[in-house]
Amino acid sequence: MWRILQDAHINPAPDRTALTWSQFLMSQVAVATDFATIDTTLLRRYYLLFFINIETRTVFYAGITAHPTGAWTTQAARNLFIRHAKNFRSCRALVRARGSQFVASFDAIFAT
Repeated sequence: MWRILQDAHINPAPDRTALTWSQFLMSQVAVATDFATIDTTLLRRYYLLFFINIETRTVFYAGITAHPTGAWTTQAARNLFIRHAKNFRSCRALVRARGSQFVASFDAIFAT
């Protein structure tokens, strides 16, 4: 691509003025969530739900289960807000995966 642009006498694009992904997340005071898997020596797999407040870079443990369902994930989010509501008051955006565990009722908790 570089050679094509040089052969056509087209200079590189100027520095972008748009925000980087990190800058965008910081500007939105976002919270991110996902699951981490834990495999045991007994060949069992557990799913750990965690949240990260992007602004403070604080990680919050929300729960662990062998079978993460939409209902379980929603209840874990409720419990998180009961314990740590003050840490998420300024958050305006939620960043999450598209997993089936993140159902509409889970999103509704963050909307409220």
